[in-house]
Amino acid sequence: MVMEKYSSLEKKILILFAIVFVIGCLFCNRNKKTSTVTKTEYVKLPTIIGKVEQPIPEKETTPKTPIFPEIVVEYDTIFKTDTFFVIQKIDTLVLISDYIKRRDYRITLIDSDTIGTIVVMPTVQYNTLSFIDYEFTPTRKETTTSIIIEKKRIVMPFVSASCLFGDSFSIGGGAFYYNVGVEYQYIPDGSRHWFSVKYKF
Repeated sequence: MVMEKYSSLEKKILILFAIVFVIGCLFCNRNKKTSTVTKTEYVKLPTIIGKVEQPIPEKETTPKTPIFPEIVVEYDTIFKTDTFFVIQKIDTLVLISDYIKRRDYRITLIDSDTIGTIVVMPTVQYNTLSFIDYEFTPTRKETTTSIIIEKKRIVMPFVSASCLFGDSFSIGGGAFYYNVGVEYQYIPDGSRHWFSVKYKF
């Protein structure tokens, strides 16, 4: 029989190696580590579009010193006692052109990653705020929690073989317990045994 070729010590070593190898294969993934990861992000929601028709002025004020679009350099003067009057000549065509001109504006009131974006687009014509378009893109806070399960091997068995310049060879194996490992090799040439200790960084 095959076992009769080995001594009593060799039999014990082989049996011990076989037991360690089987245990490592059965329980190599029994140690588990669970961790929780929380992620927060702000997601943009669909844009809300609206329009305000014919806004009504809350207050109207006539300035005491108006600014005219264009004033002719020439002017007429009238003297009356100690009072000095200046009569300004105004270009009526410029006033009419400015009056009928339509002006469209685009103003960003709020641009925030946590609140959203608010944009207004007023239109002015005939000295009046005609209407206001607006766009509101809100954001929503979303928090997600993920559970991560990491499997860490307790015992990791391995097999090995080596050859020395073709003259002799050895076979064996071993197992790692976390980062510390033990290896056994049998060298048929001279029935020698070789043990080593390993460490993983």
